[in-house]
Amino acid sequence: MRAVTDPHDLCLLSIGIFCGTRTSEVLGLQWKSWRGDRLVPYGTVHEGQFFAGKMKTGASCDAIPVPEPIQQVIERWFSECDDPSPEAFMFPTFGRDARMGKDVPRQGKNFLRWRIHPIAEKLGIPKRLITFQVMRRTLGTDL
Repeated sequence: MRAVTDPHDLCLLSIGIFCGTRTSEVLGLQWKSWRGDRLVPYGTVHEGQFFAGKMKTGASCDAIPVPEPIQQVIERWFSECDDPSPEAFMFPTFGRDARMGKDVPRQGKNFLRWRIHPIAEKLGIPKRLITFQVMRRTLGTDL
């Protein structure tokens, strides 16, 4: 993780790798989701659109425990992000077209393609191994 220096990117990846969230869950996190030692999702994101209250399963509504080292990463991003208000997305990007000028949820594939794959390439990691699904399954295997 030392190769990822941007606090936004590090936080998003840390949650994706060490908390076992689905892509749709991590990209839908809002700052009100952060509870100091856990994350509580309030919706999901699909193709850059937020769906409040919509979760894949009933268990997806449960609080997500956050390991202590990742808590520090989240706190750092919270202190440096542009908008830490409760309704703000933890990992926003800028809107286009009808959503111009608004902070909107990221699209997972774009985040990986433009922010993470270049780092993986420098480290000699095949891009096919850098997906949110691989991160989630790796955590499950490790646990």
